[in-house]
Amino acid sequence: MGEAGFTLLDYAKYPFIREASEYLRETQLLRLEDLSNPNLKPVVRAAARIRLSAQPLKDVTAPEIPQGEEENELLSFPLALALARATGDSYLWRRLALYEARVARARLEAEPPWKIVKLAVENFGWKLSFDGGSHPPFRLHFSDYLRNASRFREEGWKLVNQPLTGGYVYLTKDKVTRLLEEEIRRLIQGRIERAPEVEVPEALQGLVEELKSYYSRVRRSLSTEELGVVRLEAFPPCMANLYFDLSGGRDLPHIGRFTLTAFLLNLGMPVEEIVRLYVSVTDFDERMTRYQVEHIAGLVGGKTKYRPLSCGRMKTHNLCPGGDELCGKVRSPLAYYRLKLKLLSKAGRGEKG
Repeated sequence: MGEAGFTLLDYAKYPFIREASEYLRETQLLRLEDLSNPNLKPVVRAAARIRLSAQPLKDVTAPEIPQGEEENELLSFPLALALARATGDSYLWRRLALYEARVARARLEAEPPWKIVKLAVENFGWKLSFDGGSHPPFRLHFSDYLRNASRFREEGWKLVNQPLTGGYVYLTKDKVTRLLEEEIRRLIQGRIERAPEVEVPEALQGLVEELKSYYSRVRRSLSTEELGVVRLEAFPPCMANLYFDLSGGRDLPHIGRFTLTAFLLNLGMPVEEIVRLYVSVTDFDERMTRYQVEHIAGLVGGKTKYRPLSCGRMKTHNLCPGGDELCGKVRSPLAYYRLKLKLLSKAGRGEKG
């Protein structure tokens, strides 16, 4: 089938593209005052998008769009962004952007090459082309490649490990869609963060509060699921920040990943569970991630089990967000955790008594 233009279904599938925004503007479908009923289909779907983003993001699938529901699906996207903005929760914003980007990637993987090229070129200015006769078949300018691959820590994404000719990187479809996922994530997160404060209609204010509460509950249960017997409520502020940044899709510097991993290992979390934590929240090479975790655990390499940074070194590396009252009594994140556990245990015995 030859190249064609985007359809209404494409707008619904990729609501962040320029053509979708133009369609909404021209048809004047989106007026917040007209969508103030929380039971309207676009509003219900917008809330569902936010709830889905709170779930583990390892294996995101793209929901089917029933025939005749294209406009409702399209409308639900800017509404979801507006509702997310109204919650004021930056963690939620990052998770929603990551979720939407992964849904888009799942859909792009099933698209013909011309549509992937069209979306990338017209919406992100990529210098991308497709040549079915070459292998790998996609040809992307190295500057577009670096802009998106620079966030990936795995060796396989480094530019020196790519076939490069005349300033162009040759890529498989899978790698192109993964790079597009990163471009889309940044676009959506930026839209939420830069959006002006909008007064949500009174009829939707209850929904905003419900979504905030839901996200808070699920975030706690997600932490329990990912962390097992390790108690998140005993984490010092620095480790809680690193953990939630990671699970919220924010990139961590190498030293941040190292010290969070060392912290969890020293609390007794098994290597397998830590690897699974990284699998669920970021792009990764499982073999390399497992090796790095095992190295920090002292199972391979020099067989030295590492400890997380001390409070002083956390400050040196700008990983300390500012302490609480308990931080002044300890010199390391591990000491904080053990002291906080004792206090929590004592408080629990007091309540029972």
